[in-house]
Amino acid sequence: MEARIILTHDCNYNCDFCHGEGWFKKKGVFIENTKLFFLIKVLTKWELTNVTLSGGEPLLHPNIGDIINFVHNQNIKVSLVTNGSLVNENGGVLEKVDLINYSIHTMDKNKYLKNSEQRYDLVQAFWNLSGLIDRYPEKDIRVNIIIDRFLIQNIEMCLYKLKGANKIKLIERFPCRDKELSIEFVRDKLKGMGFIEVETQMKRRKIVLTNGMHTIYLTRVFCAQLENLHLKQTYCMENNEINISPEFIIKKCRYSNGVNISSLLEKKEDSKLNEIIGDTINLKEVKCLHE
Repeated sequence: MEARIILTHDCNYNCDFCHGEGWFKKKGVFIENTKLFFLIKVLTKWELTNVTLSGGEPLLHPNIGDIINFVHNQNIKVSLVTNGSLVNENGGVLEKVDLINYSIHTMDKNKYLKNSEQRYDLVQAFWNLSGLIDRYPEKDIRVNIIIDRFLIQNIEMCLYKLKGANKIKLIERFPCRDKELSIEFVRDKLKGMGFIEVETQMKRRKIVLTNGMHTIYLTRVFCAQLENLHLKQTYCMENNEINISPEFIIKKCRYSNGVNISSLLEKKEDSKLNEIIGDTINLKEVKCLHE
């Protein structure tokens, strides 16, 4: 099992496309260490193998180092999703992170500056990424970029600027109403540049291509309800992840209803917690927000 934990809704960027991990963005809320650590210990009984720390911007959490160390010390893989603006200030805490998802979002310098509310520019994002790769050459570092018109029109130049990053995820914006911004269109464009398709999982909405220098993952939103498939047992049950908010609302995915377990964590009521975790994993009494 995997857990995606939203450490805070706060972010130092304001990207227009951001889904906020599907949560209502309540500012100034940071997840509490004591409750979180107890919850992680409970989740280990459910064969928890991976924890993704997200946000908001997770590096804004004042105790980010303690959280990473605790998860790592439970022999659980730690993944981090970050916009990269604070990696220099938090370089030491990243030592025990197994996977870093570095979100550049857009390769359009003007749009990037707007997303960061004029605080950070694209050049700084490249410098921070380059420094991260140099500092941790053996670490799994992946660059996330939203597919937009600028990327499509300048894809060779964009890949050249990312030459130090060997794993790049290009994400189709949802909903995608323009076929020229779809992952299929990007796949064909990359093939025309000499990339070879090495993996296709259309049920999981993923295409993987490589040219020896870059491995590119093309992905789109995967959700049975959003696509009116109504096949929860086939599709949603394959989602081996639970989501936890800073307020300790636990739910199956970003778009389903959830249960607030904060008081149970405070009282350390293991039995009730395990019951709720089981119901969440097995989709009992789950209502999708898109139904």
